[in-house]
Amino acid sequence: MGHKLLAAATLMLVTTASAWAEPSESAIEDKRAATESVEIQQDNPLEALSGLSFAEKGQAMQMVRRELASLNQQLEILQEELQQQWQTLPEQARLSRHEALSALKQEQQDLADAYVGIQEASEDNWERAMDRVEKHWSAFQARWQSFKAEIQS
Repeated sequence: MGHKLLAAATLMLVTTASAWAEPSESAIEDKRAATESVEIQQDNPLEALSGLSFAEKGQAMQMVRRELASLNQQLEILQEELQQQWQTLPEQARLSRHEALSALKQEQQDLADAYVGIQEASEDNWERAMDRVEKHWSAFQARWQSFKAEIQS
């Protein structure tokens, strides 16, 4: 239970801190450049993850942890871009993008919870925990693509 609380507190701290920050254009560009290669690798990290057994639990946890860190960074960039555009967006676009970002953050939280599940998994429930990670990763990816398409329109 302590791991879940720690994961939730960390996620809340990261998302809340970025919501209050007033990012500069150069800061956003720096972050975007730093995550470009990560974004390319992010296409399907589950290909490598899905074949891991319980004996490779440490490797699986490291892969998911790395992906979560990348997602946190990319969400921060998207949130900063939205903050910069906020005053120029029509009211309906603001509402739509805010709702889409909230849904994306919820998917991210679900994925973080699934990570806690593999941390706590035993050999008996390993496959179920990994299936949950895969399910939430796929859901996050679908939301991610939808959100990025909405921002570009």
